[in-house]
Formats: sequence, C-alpha cells, structure tokens
Amino acid sequence: MPHGFLPNGGGSLVNQYTLIMDIWVDSKPMGRVGLLQTDEDNAGDADWFASGNGVGIDESYGGVVSNRAWYRIALVIDAVAGTMTSYIDGSPVQTMTGVTLDGRWSLAPNALILADGGEKNASGYINSLQMRNYALTAEQIANLGSVSAAGIPIELTLPTPTNTPVPPTAAPTDTPVEGVTPEPTATPTDTPGPTNTPAPTDTPAPQPVTFSHWEFNGNLASSTGGTALTPGAVAPASSPSITYRDRTINQESATTARLARGTYLSANHGFEANGGGALVNKYTIIMDVLVESKPTGFVSLLQTNPSNSDNADWFISGNGVGVDESFGGAIADMTWYRLALVVDAAAGTMTSYINGAPVQTLTQIALDGRFALGATALLFADDNQQNGNVIVNSVQMWNMPMTAASIAALGAADADGILIPGATATPTPTNTLTPSMTPTETLTPTATPVPTDTLTPVPTQTGTIYPTSTPTATETELPTETPTPTATPTNTATPTNTPLSMIYNWEFNGDLTSSTAGGQALSMGAAAPSSSPSVSYRNVTINQERGEVARFIRGTYFNVPNQITANGGGANVNQYSIIMDISLDSKPQGQVALLQTSSDNSDNADWFASNNGIGVDESFGGVIANTTWYRVALVVDGAAGTMTSYIDGMPVQTLTQIALDGRFSLSGDFFDICG
Repeated sequence: MPHGFLPNGGGSLVNQYTLIMDIWVDSKPMGRVGLLQTDEDNAGDADWFASGNGVGIDESYGGVVSNRAWYRIALVIDAVAGTMTSYIDGSPVQTMTGVTLDGRWSLAPNALILADGGEKNASGYINSLQMRNYALTAEQIANLGSVSAAGIPIELTLPTPTNTPVPPTAAPTDTPVEGVTPEPTATPTDTPGPTNTPAPTDTPAPQPVTFSHWEFNGNLASSTGGTALTPGAVAPASSPSITYRDRTINQESATTARLARGTYLSANHGFEANGGGALVNKYTIIMDVLVESKPTGFVSLLQTNPSNSDNADWFISGNGVGVDESFGGAIADMTWYRLALVVDAAAGTMTSYINGAPVQTLTQIALDGRFALGATALLFADDNQQNGNVIVNSVQMWNMPMTAASIAALGAADADGILIPGATATPTPTNTLTPSMTPTETLTPTATPVPTDTLTPVPTQTGTIYPTSTPTATETELPTETPTPTATPTNTATPTNTPLSMIYNWEFNGDLTSSTAGGQALSMGAAAPSSSPSVSYRNVTINQERGEVARFIRGTYFNVPNQITANGGGANVNQYSIIMDISLDSKPQGQVALLQTSSDNSDNADWFASNNGIGVDESFGGVIANTTWYRVALVVDGAAGTMTSYIDGMPVQTLTQIALDGRFSLSGDFFDICG
C-alpha cells in the first residue's frame, strides 16, 4: 500500500503513524496472522500480528482476538518516544518500548497489509482500513470505539496531536511543536471492551521546528506561522524589488512573486543543529520557480553563507541544476519547475531533483562544511552577479533529508504549490456494512472513499521501468521584462553528409542476428575479468509484462557495426543517439561501461552507469539502482559541442565543449556496447 506519507520524527522514514482496521479472521492456521509488514519485499516475519494471545509482536501480546469475530484493532507507532502500542476496540492491550528511529517499525514508501514472509496468514474479511501520519493518543483511539457497520470514523472528537505539521487552514505551528507522551503500559486483559486508562498529566517537552513553508500570496509571510522571509539586494541591484501577480501554472492561476535580478530572500528557518555537527547538516529545500533568463549562464538558488561573501552553493545553469562542475537535468527559460535539494552531510551526499526526478549527486560532502546551514540561509543570492529575474510560487524547507520516493511523490510544479503535510480533502466515510456484521453478507459502499493523504503514490522500482517524470508546465503570461530570446539550435537541419533517419534496432529475441530495422548482426567479445564471452536468453517481467532478454556475464560486450556515415561536418560520426533498456545485477567496481567508442577497447569507456547515475568522468546524474530496469539514452552532438544522458526520458547529465571528431565521435568500423 503506497501511503504517500513524508518522513517524520526527525528520521528518513515514517517514524510516527497510526494504523487502524476493522477485521474478521476466519482462523489462524499457523497460530498467528500477519497484520502489518514494514519490509516492502516481505522477506521476513511481519511486524504486527493477531494470535491466540491477542495482538502484538514477538513475546509481547495482549487482549483477545477470537476467530470469526469482528474487532477494531489499532497500532500506534511513535519511534521518537520509542513506543509501539496495540489496541482492541479502543482499549490499549500491549505496549513495547525501545522502538528505534528508522528501525523495524518505521515505514518506507510502501506498507504491506496482511502480509508475512513465512505463511503466517489466513482468510477473513476487512471492512475499513485507515492510516494517519501521526501517533493518535489513547483518548483518541478510545473515542474511535469498537467495530461498526459505518467503518472507522475519520473525524476525531479530540484535537489531533501536534507531532506533525498542521495544515495551513489550522492555527500556525511553526513554533516548537509538542511531542507525544507514551501511554502507560496497560495490563493485558481477556476482555476486548474498553478499560479505564489514566490520561497523561505531564506537559511534553517541545520538539524543534521540523519544517517551514512560504506561499508568496502577496507577501513574504510563512504559511505555517514561522518567520517571514526578508528581502535583500546584491549587485547588479541597489535595492530589492518584488512584485506580486497572478500567473498561470499548469493551466491554473496562482499568485506568485517576481524577484528582479539581484533581489534575494533571507530565510531564518529555525532548525537546530543536526547530523552530529554544530550546524544543520541534514535538510531539504523545495521550490516552485521559473527563471526568465540566465544573464551570466548561472542563476543562484541557495547561498549557505549568510554574509554572501563567496559563490553560492546551488545553481540553475544551461546544464540543469547543481554546483561547480556537477550539474544534471535541463532547465529551460520561462518554464516552471519544482526543484529540490537534499543535503545529508552525515552520509556525505547532496542530491538535486527536477520535478521529482534525481538529476545530480555529489559525494564526500563534509560535516559542518560548505553545504551546512547556519541560522540563516539566503535564497537566490550570489556574490558575483550569478543571478537573474526569478518568479517563485512556493518554497519549503525541512530539517531532514527527504527520501527519493518522497521527493518523487511531490511531482512537478503546480498552482497549488508544494504540498503541506497534513493537508487533505474533506473527509467522508469510506464504506458501510449491513448492521448484523455477518461476514456472508454483501459489503455495500455508501460513499466514495477519500484517501488520507494527497501525495501521489510512488510505484516500487524493482522489476519495472522507472516512471517518467511529470511534464513541466510552461508559463503562459510574459513578464513585464521580455528576456532575450534563446538562439535557435544550429543542428535542426539534417547535415548534408548524413542519410535521413538511419535507425538500427536489436531486440535480443534469442540471438544477436541482424537488426529489426536493417542493421547488421552484433558480435560478442570478452574483456577482463572474463576470458570468453557468455550470453544467455530468458523471459523476465518488465513493467508487468513478459519479454525475452539477453543476460551477459561480467566482461562480455557487444561489437556494434558502425554503419553510419560521417556527419556533423567532421570525418567521424559526430551526431548520434544510443538508447537501451537495461538492468544491472551489480556494479562491482562502482561503474559499469555502457559505451566504448574505441573499437580496440584500448582505453577507458566513454559512457558509464555508476552509483551516481549515468555519465562519464566527474559528470554523472540521476539514479541507476541495481536489479531495476531503465531506459537510458545518450545523445551526442559534436557539432553543437554537447553530450546528454537520459534516464526514462528525463535528461540527467550534460557535458559541453565536446570536440568535433573527438573522444565521443564514432570513427572505427565497430563500437562496443557494455565494453
């Protein structure tokens, strides 16, 4: 079940949540029935069971769950407080302490309901299922009562706890928020009815601010009660200039702020030091922005130095987003994008995202180093005029590194801005059972179910093609200052020395025979550590469909006959595209060669998959996970001086100044794939 919750509790997973279900179990063939499995692969025991001794886990069970009877059971996890508590019909029956942050009971993007890796399961009925991204109190669970035909109530009769950010329609909560006090351990009882549970009396200690959000609806105020942004100016501006107006994003209108070139925003985020250092070493910044132009080739997005006395630390450029020599993706002028930066100096990484897709990663990020934050971060500031006119609709900051799945779930820029956690549609009941609750009777839905979170679920990656990114939304209203038009690409016309539409395609349906589009057959070669090539053919599942593929062992490569005539104005093939559908078992050396332009394989390959995505030398972008199918593409245009890598249709890496008839041109009779 893709729940769509963002990480919480100060970790990288969902550490605070509540799961409630109205359930009937026919029997318990193995003595236990798995209720929740937090391992997405279902590779081991489930993490919450119904048994002959009630509900719980391992040696800790309480209450009674009889066969062929309806119960409303609930699990409340609060890894910040270190507790898991089970309830039957509103009564706490089992509590465990020592639950760790990002540990066994924390949730990845998908949770498995009624799954177990050892056949501890059963047949039965379920009437209603509910998940919340916070830990309900014992009073709130008690007020939900026992199982009923109407299903689990969505509206709570008591206020929701404040261990998660409150939506903007509620009172602002960007000041320190309260944690959740662990419930007293209840004595297990054989009666599923409610018992008297003492209410907590101590005031919980405050927790640090976890996130801040700004929407630019005519001002720079925080949408969640935090500190307002403060404008400032750097060259070429002498004073800040911000104008507000409605603009169209993805065919809907939104109030946005236009920052004239040189205007920046100072953000006092309120985060405490983390990651084991004296500064904020783990954080996420997300913004919906449109850049009108890039006068110097770069536009600053983040400056970590509050005095702005050196280069900024995250940029937009003609090569996407990133910093220094590491950029990925593509950022066109006059186009809306949802950009994200995830810094985890404790893990030594910074990663950039465009519209939910990872496009650039740097490693060896130092603790309390360049990318760590002090009390103030500067947005759109730079010390040497690497800035431009920027239009912004929404900015969000978190004091934790979001996972790739959570960033992907946020999608592309839209008029509503970046989702604020906890903002949901108006709740309605999910379904109704006939009053007798007899399991043989028909379940009759009486209302359209409403999801508990509006984040788009992210499909699992293993064995499927990675989903393509959401199309970007183009600005439809021109600003008052018209940017200089981008020059028309010079390579749109077909070169005179290249035949039109030369396409060769190999499908590996049991052999390496001639291309299905007319090319010659592939041949095989071997390089260390293999002494001879080895290829086998089998049927596998790709994107839920079966297809025949070729599996080659490490060291095996394919010789591709070069049938393309010279182009791009040189003596070699300077303009070409290579596209392949691949899945890598592993990367023993950290990199796997995808293309070798030298037919004798006498030097380093020229295009790689690595732990940092795809690319070459120091320029990589995107993510290539092991045992996952991807469609990767390389587009080389030596005439324009560029090479660009794509993953599932998304540009993730670009190199410029590619030489005509140089390293990336095809000159011999053959070139090698995976060699």
